[in-house]
Amino acid sequence: MIAEDQAQEFEAHKQEVYRLFKEAITTDIWSNFEDIAKIIFVAVDDNLTIYVEGEIMHADWFTQDLREQLVMALMPIKRMSSDEVYGSWISAEMIVDHEHDKGLFFFNYDEFLPGRMEKYTATNYQRELEFFPRKDAGVPEWMKKKLED
Repeated sequence: MIAEDQAQEFEAHKQEVYRLFKEAITTDIWSNFEDIAKIIFVAVDDNLTIYVEGEIMHADWFTQDLREQLVMALMPIKRMSSDEVYGSWISAEMIVDHEHDKGLFFFNYDEFLPGRMEKYTATNYQRELEFFPRKDAGVPEWMKKKLED
């Protein structure tokens, strides 16, 4: 999905997200992450929710400034990875790879994440489809049902 000429820029944006997390988290907290820690970003239209190790992010180090920086780093990733059939991802998982000092990303374009996506309304999904259009075949059934609500 990523054009060859954009691959380097795409990778740079992903590592910027990783860098923001690494710089924001104190060494004590960072070292308490397992060798592999999961950070999940749910980004529907302009709403962003972040889960670290399954818990919604409310820590004192997670400031509004950091949230805004993450949105600014994640939006180019969403735009660059969009597709005319499947739109863009609605959630991304970043695996913290301590050994190689980088974040490994996996993108989800169609799977509903129970416990993480219930708060989003039909309006959120309509806006998501305006920003990142999908062909009918690329709209998952759960999203179609949500849009009917």
